[in-house]
Amino acid sequence: MKTRRNIRHVHNVLGVVFGVQVFFWMISGLFFTLFPIEQVRGSNLRQDIAHGMLDVGTISLTAGEAANLAGITPERAELAMLLGVPVWKFKADDTHHLVDARSGELLSPISSATAHQIAVLGIKPNVGVPLEPTLLEANPPREYAGPLPAWVVSYENTPTKIYIDAQTGDLRTVRTQLWRTFDVLWRFHIMDITGKDRFDTWWLKLISFLGLTIVLTGLVLGFQRLIEGRLMR
Repeated sequence: MKTRRNIRHVHNVLGVVFGVQVFFWMISGLFFTLFPIEQVRGSNLRQDIAHGMLDVGTISLTAGEAANLAGITPERAELAMLLGVPVWKFKADDTHHLVDARSGELLSPISSATAHQIAVLGIKPNVGVPLEPTLLEANPPREYAGPLPAWVVSYENTPTKIYIDAQTGDLRTVRTQLWRTFDVLWRFHIMDITGKDRFDTWWLKLISFLGLTIVLTGLVLGFQRLIEGRLMR
């Protein structure tokens, strides 16, 4: 009887501890189902930027000529438009470069004015008025995991921020308060509050062990009641 009481006591105590984590799982899981992932990522706030049609007749320089003028030895070249300007997009040593296809001027990293224009054109007007961009060169926040340097643009009267790749001019990331709430709950959901999205933390291993222990002690108690004929009492 004493052994059974000890097993029941362990089972009940662990059930309470494990129940706290289950509560977090249920709350976070419910939150995840309430919002489409596109809304969490801010995809619904984006809009296509009309960079203009590429007119070959306006291009004065070949890829090789533009690269030489900019002092670049590219591994890959692509012709594109950036806010009405024909540009060569070069990739060299894992770094991207924008070069004006008419003059050979190196355009990357893009200017604050260009980043502001991308913010105006790339995000729907109902988000708000974009503020002056800030250049992010090191120690990016968790909400941005893209390449650096990047321009960060905030908006008036809203916690929304966007991140623009300073080398390519691409609007990389839209971050809203909804995403930040989602991120906090996600960390509790996977039991990694460090923000590194790891699934091998000691806390996860402990909770897994507690869950297994609850199941095993429950089986032992159920088996004992079955032997005694009291399973349904």
